[in-house]
Amino acid sequence: MKKLFTLFTVIFSYVNISSGQVVVYDIPASGLVGMQINSGDFCFNPGEYKQSAIGNTWGFTWTSTNSNMPSSVTAEVIFTINDGIGPHPSTFNGMADAPVSPSSANCGIATDTYTLNPANYNPMGVNTFLMNYSSSSQQNQIMPSPSCINCYVRVTVDYSCTLPDVSVTNTAPTLTANQNGASYQWLDCDNNYAIIPSETNQNFTATVSGNYAVQVNLNGCIDTSACENVMTTGLKEDQELSGIDIFPNPTNGIIYINKGHNDVINYSISTIEGRIIEEKQNIFTNELTIDLNKESKGIYFLKIDNGISNKVVKIIKQ
Repeated sequence: MKKLFTLFTVIFSYVNISSGQVVVYDIPASGLVGMQINSGDFCFNPGEYKQSAIGNTWGFTWTSTNSNMPSSVTAEVIFTINDGIGPHPSTFNGMADAPVSPSSANCGIATDTYTLNPANYNPMGVNTFLMNYSSSSQQNQIMPSPSCINCYVRVTVDYSCTLPDVSVTNTAPTLTANQNGASYQWLDCDNNYAIIPSETNQNFTATVSGNYAVQVNLNGCIDTSACENVMTTGLKEDQELSGIDIFPNPTNGIIYINKGHNDVINYSISTIEGRIIEEKQNIFTNELTIDLNKESKGIYFLKIDNGISNKVVKIIKQ
């Protein structure tokens, strides 16, 4: 466990204070574990606490008021008596944490700040940090913190984000978010970054050509990738069918289809929910018109086939 030596800034507070993405918990005597009020041998004042027995495990507890996972957790303790023996094993919410090595103090003031593993933090619940002093041969003693009123330990929980990696590997039609161990939500860039329902895995396989992005949430820190272009086809798209021209796209309502040198085609156009707006079979004319003026703005899918191969085109109505 990392140990820092700090200077105090006097802040008048009780229980917890919040500033931006930092929450401070000032722990009173009731939050101490394995300690008792010193009945004598005070170094400075009668408010000092000591281990309840030589070589016991002691620490402190507090209840989190923020549901997010933090980027760092530090605890500041002021010793007036400590033999400086260490390192002492520690646990944070029952999980092994890095050992602590307190500064030596003999009726002096040793201010130690310990860094706790934020991965073991319990958001919106009770947090307990314990230190096993079985290797110590004396009852170590702490004093009230001058940083707060009637508190003995100051815990600082920082929720400042370390943003996740939002790079994406594009092996069309499959996109893969490169950040591991996060939560994911894939988005349709062509539909104003609309959420794609049920697409919350690290991988996403597009069924329609378009531009897609992923929102990555790593321990409450959220960022969104750049849009990735994916080109897909239907069951089969051959050179003959690819000669079809569809325009304009995006459209204000009217879509024109030039079927090129294809003898006959079939088509259907549907909403993003799958509702078919119009479909026609065995079309021989060279140019077709589809009217979407009565439809809402949004995404539509135009499926065209010539009996041998087909393709699906995303149509955007503005």
